[in-house]
Amino acid sequence: MAANPADQCVQVETTRLQSTSLQEFVRAFNACETPKDAVKLVQDITKVLTALISVQSDSVHVSIASLAGVVMAECSLPMEAAVAELSSKISCRSSDDEFSMTCTSFLDDDGSEVDVTGHLKNHARLTMKASLSSDDVGRLMYQAGDSVKVELLGQCLGHHGEFWKQVALSYPMNFACFAGMDIVTAIRAYLWCFRLPGEAAQIERIMEGFSGSYYHHNTSSDRDERQVIDGEFTSKEVRGLVKHKSCWDSEAVGWYVQQPLSGPKLLPCCVHCGALDGDAGDLVACQGCNVVHFCRKCRKSASRYGHAVVGMIGYGRACVAAKCAAGSLGPDYNIITFQRSLRGNGTLETTAVSEESLQWEAVSPFKTQDSVMVLAYAIIMLTTNLHSPNVKEKMKKHEFIKQNRGVNGNDENFPGDFLSKVYDDMQREKLTVMRSVN
Repeated sequence: MAANPADQCVQVETTRLQSTSLQEFVRAFNACETPKDAVKLVQDITKVLTALISVQSDSVHVSIASLAGVVMAECSLPMEAAVAELSSKISCRSSDDEFSMTCTSFLDDDGSEVDVTGHLKNHARLTMKASLSSDDVGRLMYQAGDSVKVELLGQCLGHHGEFWKQVALSYPMNFACFAGMDIVTAIRAYLWCFRLPGEAAQIERIMEGFSGSYYHHNTSSDRDERQVIDGEFTSKEVRGLVKHKSCWDSEAVGWYVQQPLSGPKLLPCCVHCGALDGDAGDLVACQGCNVVHFCRKCRKSASRYGHAVVGMIGYGRACVAAKCAAGSLGPDYNIITFQRSLRGNGTLETTAVSEESLQWEAVSPFKTQDSVMVLAYAIIMLTTNLHSPNVKEKMKKHEFIKQNRGVNGNDENFPGDFLSKVYDDMQREKLTVMRSVN
């Protein structure tokens, strides 16, 4: 269907009203001293137009004019059109060097705000005021990149004012690069852009926004389109409908492959809860792989994480992946040995591993946005613990795993080797703002 010429007129002409460029906005933002100064700057950036409305035989005609009376655009709308429909027609679109304003309000001649659900035909004239929304500011801050002053942006994102709270949620949503990125790398990329404030409440507000974005960009609808056949993963599937048709926990797929080793003595701990040998009963290697260890309590559910039933009977895909990673999958890299006895003294059996069983690709282990938030905050605290000279007792890996028990969704744990990787990343390098301050 061809576009309505009147619609095209509005879209093209209204861009001429945008006289503020991104560069000018950033320069003015960087000149602010406090978040209060910055929010006043945002509130002062507005565009005011007049809409002259006339009722035709079967439509409503609108002329959009500047305050000086110069007609900027014209359009026709259906007779029953609401004021809100005019708002969508004149939504300010960005040009190469100017930014858009998506927050539009309408005022009557007496200065009172107009209900946008009301009919246009009931008004002869409306004053239209376009301003920056929190989404607009979040997008502008992202587009500005390294040119934004890092201290001020950090103060704004952590500020308790309602406007900046909304920006703290909208700004990180622009980071599409979070998709497929591990959480530590994503946090580093995010904190590259501003200086994180020191107050706990400010950090919490900032990490809440990050968590929403990270979870959003790592929760795609195509995961639910993947198929499971007879409770077995296909070669292209890593999560999909596992939670409905398989005994495996969908967030465990790809994990429970590496054994976490804690402390200077590199002591093995439970790959699910972090317990050391003796903390929660005997620590025993899964008999399907002889690589990762479960404590007495957690090995009852070992098959949920892709391992042998109760850690003893048969083997699972995580067993195959663990043996493959350890280089112990047989001379042809496709032979696995297991036993069927619950007592652990049955006859050993050897079998060839199918191509399907080799599929155990890591997926995002996060069950909810809140679980991202809890772990992100724990990572912030971990970097302080591991790298602050004022902290004498450094947290060990098994303590970090135990600290994050029951926080992934409905009292579930994160995979221990997932948390082990997080810990190792943080131990190698602390979180910091690495780019220079302009």
